[in-house]
Amino acid sequence: MVEGRIKKIKKARFALPSLVTLGSVFCAFLSMSFVFKSQALQGDERLLLLQYAAIAIIGSIVFDTFDGKVARWTKTSTKFGMELDSLSDCVSFGIAPALLIYGFALNEAGIFGLIASFIYACGALLRLARFNIEAPDEGVQTFFKGIPSPAGAACLAAIVLACIDTQIMPSTPFELNTLCVVAIAVGLLMVSNVKYAQRQKDKRRYRFRPHRAHLVRIDVLRLYAIYRLLLARLLLRRLWHVAHDLPQSQTRSTTTTRLARIEHF
Repeated sequence: MVEGRIKKIKKARFALPSLVTLGSVFCAFLSMSFVFKSQALQGDERLLLLQYAAIAIIGSIVFDTFDGKVARWTKTSTKFGMELDSLSDCVSFGIAPALLIYGFALNEAGIFGLIASFIYACGALLRLARFNIEAPDEGVQTFFKGIPSPAGAACLAAIVLACIDTQIMPSTPFELNTLCVVAIAVGLLMVSNVKYAQRQKDKRRYRFRPHRAHLVRIDVLRLYAIYRLLLARLLLRRLWHVAHDLPQSQTRSTTTTRLARIEHF
């Protein structure tokens, strides 16, 4: 009896990493459902659902971070788990973020917004396919090409959350085109040939490569600069509107007061 239970526990242990991976897929599916529901709403209800969709993508990133660790902790790394994780990343970090950014603002940019979202999704899928081919069967990989797909998904989710938190929505053609360029840039960076140094577990075997670290800093700074420029543009637009609407509101209030006085007399 005891040996039978131990065998069942060992078999159930192999399902833990897959369950964590499926948790990432569930968050992605939840994000897409929120995006679909938001298209039938307006105002704060729409923004609330889009905010939930962005948070769900962050949840997918969390699950994706822990599925590999769970597999190593339980010593249950299998080929099936690797393939499932790759398919999960395609949905969680390719399709779901593309639908999020398209449903958030790029649908108002016309065909350019549709193409930008599609390029991002293709970039994520191609990056994952190349990673599966170039991943060594044995040994330790010291670098990988292109920014990780979770980082690209986090970039788009962060833009959506920042715009919603600041109540500054991209609406002008310049802002929508800038957001399209950002989505395209993130997609192209995922399929770029820039090599990123991978953290080594064995510190004695780790060798610092200044040129690789420099390339990593450049790409990270590029993504951060694009995000800050977009946010600065939106903030300047809001300040410009506030500065121009304030005198108009004061003039309207003064005119209303004068009319009320005339009617009173």
